[in-house]
Amino acid sequence: MALAARAAEVEVPAALVEQILAEMTRGPSRVLVQASLAERIFGRWIRPVLEPRFALGLAMALLSIAVIPRDWRPPTPAKLWTMAENRVYRVFDRAVKNYEDLALVADVQDQIAGMRDQIGEWRDGERLTDGANAAGERVGER
Repeated sequence: MALAARAAEVEVPAALVEQILAEMTRGPSRVLVQASLAERIFGRWIRPVLEPRFALGLAMALLSIAVIPRDWRPPTPAKLWTMAENRVYRVFDRAVKNYEDLALVADVQDQIAGMRDQIGEWRDGERLTDGANAAGERVGER
């Protein structure tokens, strides 16, 4: 590391990069860098298709399509309707179950039941006593 730190910086000649690019694209060295077979057959427009990202994406799409069973058929409208209807019933049943499971709902239902019991006691304008409810007697009939 010490040797690298003491070494002087190397300056790149200004025209060197341009000369290398010109040599590779237009000069006699272009023959050494031969185009791929697909590029020679189809021309330069095939180059983006041969990029790894595109080629691997295309391969994954083909693999995904190959996984689909050969006897797969799209569902009929009646089957689609049945599936949608079953899903609606399931969602509704789950919503009712979750609603009934709520502790708050249970407390409110208990309060409503208590109010109904009180209303039942006040029936016909005459109040029944707590002990008379079970025996069926009215207040004043003892």
